[in-house]
Amino acid sequence: LTACDSILAAHPNLVEVRLIQGTLLFKNGQFKPAQKAYEDAAAHADATKKQKAQALVGAGVSLVYSAKKEARAKAAEEAEIFFQKALAADPECPDAIVNLGLATMLKGGPAALEEAEKLCVKALGFTKPASLPGQEQLYGLSGTVNANKGSPDEAILAFERMRAMRPSFKGADDNRRMTMLQTIVHPTTDLALRKDLLT
Repeated sequence: LTACDSILAAHPNLVEVRLIQGTLLFKNGQFKPAQKAYEDAAAHADATKKQKAQALVGAGVSLVYSAKKEARAKAAEEAEIFFQKALAADPECPDAIVNLGLATMLKGGPAALEEAEKLCVKALGFTKPASLPGQEQLYGLSGTVNANKGSPDEAILAFERMRAMRPSFKGADDNRRMTMLQTIVHPTTDLALRKDLLT
């Protein structure tokens, strides 16, 4: 962080360094300062469309993480604005699509799953191979949406595609196993126990 401050003091137009600064602050748990760093990067005149989208996503995620648990739904609603602006800057930004879908689910409401599913369909479409960078994240969101709406077959398919594209991501395997287990174990079964049963 000190290095970022020094570089920006000498070269304030380096948007990439501002993005790195936001990421480092976020990883250190400094979510409010991270949000500001990302917002500064997004507002910078030299930011490319992709950099602006990345910065706006970072600001939205930082906003959600800075909120207390009981205020997360409201924060997610506010973060949607950042994610929508990110998509306006870069309509094919997978991080923006994923986080907009997750924010939609987090804020809840009767239409939340349907809205999140529409985002997945728009971004991916299971009728043809996806060509977006970061598409494994979109399959992860699709799996989460389908698992929550009670469509385990579609959820498992999405998680399997995610795992095939990113074998190193253990979460895809865990989510697939949990979804499979939900079809054979009573929903009230403790989550830790469900995971143990499939390990």
